[in-house]
Amino acid sequence: MSLLIDEYRKNWAIRFLREAKSDLSTADKTPIPAMSVSFAVMAMRKAQTSVYYSIGDPSYLTPMVNDALEGKKRIENPTMKLLVDVELMIRRCINSGERLGKDIAIRNAQTLIEMASKMVSLITGSKVGEFA
Repeated sequence: MSLLIDEYRKNWAIRFLREAKSDLSTADKTPIPAMSVSFAVMAMRKAQTSVYYSIGDPSYLTPMVNDALEGKKRIENPTMKLLVDVELMIRRCINSGERLGKDIAIRNAQTLIEMASKMVSLITGSKVGEFA
């Protein structure tokens, strides 16, 4: 076990990552573009949550990210900058909706899941293949 994370948060991080991969698979298989984009966004949110669990508590990190986005706090920390960029990416996908297109939504979700997998793996000390 990594010294940076307890078993409870590690298990939640891995679970959300596994669910994100499942939602991405569903998005890819869904023939209706609007539903596919919705599943891709869901996959991105779950990947984001897995990262939150690996570095802290989502109920604590979410308001911090929102404050940073509203300009209430200056972003100096590279980790916070990454979390804000992830949130912006998800919001752009949500706001673009079906206009974004199935392929781009799936590609964005894949990118985010890969990044989340690497972070969770690094922080938890587990191999990415263990999440499948």
